[in-house]
Amino acid sequence: MKAQFTFDHFKTVLSILVIPMMLWGVKLEVNNAVMTETIEQMEDEIKKANETRIIVEQNRITLAQLKERIDSANDTLKDIKDILRDRHRNSVND
Repeated sequence: MKAQFTFDHFKTVLSILVIPMMLWGVKLEVNNAVMTETIEQMEDEIKKANETRIIVEQNRITLAQLKERIDSANDTLKDIKDILRDRHRNSVND
């Protein structure tokens, strides 16, 4: 008897291939869903990091302004201190 590849054999081979193809498709969909979720999480983290960066920049500017005010106050206090020393010296010399 000669082995002949018939339509029934072809149909059987195709039927055998359907299950692995379905499993591969399901795995692909799951991987796609996980990747989409990961991308959304990363986008949220990027937004939060950007918001934090903006706040840090605002704080940097505020600290620079505060430093200027403190430096100015220190200069004023130094001037007052010098004036008081001069008065004390003048009153001691009189």
